[in-house]
Amino acid sequence: MNPIIQSDQLILKKTQRNDLAFVLRVENENTPFIDSWTRDQHIHTMESIDMEHLIIQSVSTGKAVGYMIMTDLHNPHGSYYLKRIVVDEKRKGFGKEALRLLKAWCFNELQAHRLYLDVKEFNKRAQKLYDQEGFSIEGIARECRKEGDQYISLVSMSILKQEYKEEHQ
Repeated sequence: MNPIIQSDQLILKKTQRNDLAFVLRVENENTPFIDSWTRDQHIHTMESIDMEHLIIQSVSTGKAVGYMIMTDLHNPHGSYYLKRIVVDEKRKGFGKEALRLLKAWCFNELQAHRLYLDVKEFNKRAQKLYDQEGFSIEGIARECRKEGDQYISLVSMSILKQEYKEEHQ
């Protein structure tokens, strides 16, 4: 499968059905930070014209190191949603590099106006990464999600095309 975009370190490419065992394993290992989906939910996303399900692959090993899900790719406002980013091997820079590739693809190829996401409020490490990569906090949806017997809040963050362009001048 041809890459959507790549760097010296990583390739972003469309997820295939044979990638789903990896996706489900990594997702299960990261459930405190993301919601778990069924195999069918992932397949639906892969088949949708308004979403992209992407594998993050290491150039050096050829192995999958994570995955991403993008939605709202055909909305008339050019505001695209990063639904999920999950990296299997932590603290190797894969998340940061994958996010950089995603921003380049969204703003340069897809001509997005805005890229946004929600992150669980307790996930400070992810918030720090998004902040370092130019995302601004837009607000907090207080206790909007019930997980088990407790409610959690989501932090909404975004980056605009102009902000992306300014950081790449």
